[in-house]
Amino acid sequence: MIRFIFRHIVRAPAKSLLTVILALFFTLTLGILQNTAANLGAEIERIYDETIVNVEIRMDEGFRRSGRFAGDIVPMSVVQDILNLGIVREMYLEGGAAVFLARSPSVSDEFSWPDILVGVNELQHLTEDNDRFIGRDDSFNMAVQFASGMNEDNFVYAQNAAIPVIISQELMQNRELALGDNIYIIYYRPVLFRQGDWRHVPAVVIGVHDGEGLPNAARGGAVIPLPALESMLGDFTGFLAFRFSIEPAFNRELADISARIDDYLQWPLARYPWQEQLTADIWDQELRLGATPLQQHVVLLQMLFPVAVAVSVVIGAGLAMLTMLQSAKNAAILRVLGTPKPKARLVLWFGQTILYIIGGMIGLLITLTIGLRTDLIAVVVPYLAGAVVGVAAGVILITNRSPLDLLQVKE
Repeated sequence: MIRFIFRHIVRAPAKSLLTVILALFFTLTLGILQNTAANLGAEIERIYDETIVNVEIRMDEGFRRSGRFAGDIVPMSVVQDILNLGIVREMYLEGGAAVFLARSPSVSDEFSWPDILVGVNELQHLTEDNDRFIGRDDSFNMAVQFASGMNEDNFVYAQNAAIPVIISQELMQNRELALGDNIYIIYYRPVLFRQGDWRHVPAVVIGVHDGEGLPNAARGGAVIPLPALESMLGDFTGFLAFRFSIEPAFNRELADISARIDDYLQWPLARYPWQEQLTADIWDQELRLGATPLQQHVVLLQMLFPVAVAVSVVIGAGLAMLTMLQSAKNAAILRVLGTPKPKARLVLWFGQTILYIIGGMIGLLITLTIGLRTDLIAVVVPYLAGAVVGVAAGVILITNRSPLDLLQVKE
């Protein structure tokens, strides 16, 4: 039987080679389709896992043009609500308040307009590490001139110690201050549901800034560590700027997160009548421009792959049966030589099937060699299964006919 099969393959080399090539082609094609979808899926996962989405909460341009300054442009409640989501990777806050800077703990009559006080996280944000500004561009380059013997290490809040203050040139002139002066921050401390009171804390001028990077309304004011401002105002601390980045693990939930942030910004609070004018800028362009088109391609490939599998099965079965029908003379020879019908069927079926197996294995070997990531069963089995069924159908059709009828068939 083995000898007959081998001779049959050698006797029709073109037909045998075509059979192997077809099996190789369909196996490799399915492997490439599946590998492409897998690679695109992996790239989508990488984009979601590595992309940092930045967010800035700000007041809308209409309110910004009004020229009004308020410390609680972004209320503490909004900041806390967003932090409670557990999505924040890094954040930057600029607290703001209207205060008086004075040499004594009482407000002079000449101070008809309060000074603007801005609280920031760390001085390195203002001087060197511009990249840590979330949502800022490279234009943020505040310059600071420190008092003699002082540097950015002195810009640290400590309880029961004078608050370090960096003032603007304008404020230095208007309040007749100098580097190293001991002063007081006089501020109004609100109290919920009743009238607040005026308080004061000691401070020291450790430097002068040029205002670059601060909001326009705050460039002529003073800068202190944010914890100092929070210790003064507590829950009534408001923020001029609230910028944060979202943990990449939440990128897939960005639409839901964006909706929840919008809900927080629209939630009416009597204490903050302008809160509905807050807006959130979410810089998710890399996700939208990177992941979304790839996802569309993956969906297309996922729809195309079953179609390709079905086509390979149909073509495999059809070509195999057609090829088998052209082997009628071999079937007649086996029957004339007295080979029983079951054995003749087995010989004919196996002789043709071995070629499809060889082609499929070569295609699989190439797939593995070039490093395609595929489901091996999904790319090998469909065409082989169709071919096996087609060969079986062809074998049955030709062996059910008499040897004389088969000898009259032109191959």
